Amino acid sequence: GNLVVETDETNNTRTGATLSANLRQVDLAVTAVSGPNTARDQQTITLSATVRNYGSQAAPDAVLRWVLSTDKTITTADTVIATTVVPSLRGGGSTKLTITTSIPSSVPAGSYSYGAIVDPDNLVAETNVNNNALAGNSVSVSYSVDLVITAVAGPAAGATGQAQTFTATV
Repeated sequence: GNLVVETDETNNTRTGATLSANLRQVDLAVTAVSGPNTARDQQTITLSATVRNYGSQAAPDAVLRWVLSTDKTITTADTVIATTVVPSLRGGGSTKLTITTSIPSSVPAGSYSYGAIVDPDNLVAETNVNNNALAGNSVSVSYSVDLVITAVAGPAAGATGQAQTFTATV
């Protein structure tokens, strides 16, 4: 409000030069993710992902995280299996990254999707963060060791208190 009594209230404002704010136009996106269709825990695998900067300005280095997900929705809560750095990308530029890693022994056998997330900790100022994660192909994970009993043999009958001998083929 008007706290000071003045003789002329019409001269209290003035227009100055136009100020232009230029936002950093960076938009990192994962555009492709792939890995082998089958894998065992602790097995060495090769993963690839392509990252593109859809923005018009150069993007700084950023983290790229590969994950295993039980669904096609890739999030930072999924199981991390590898991390690398995406080098600075010019506006409109892209790069394909490949990494060799292994499936952690803590991952249960089952069906998963590979996924990749660029800038998972939101450290790069971007115009759009909704395209930072992408699901890739499915992978069936199994255990490295899987013992299977193929035959069992023993007597057809026995008596209480008598020792019996059984054999099994593994």
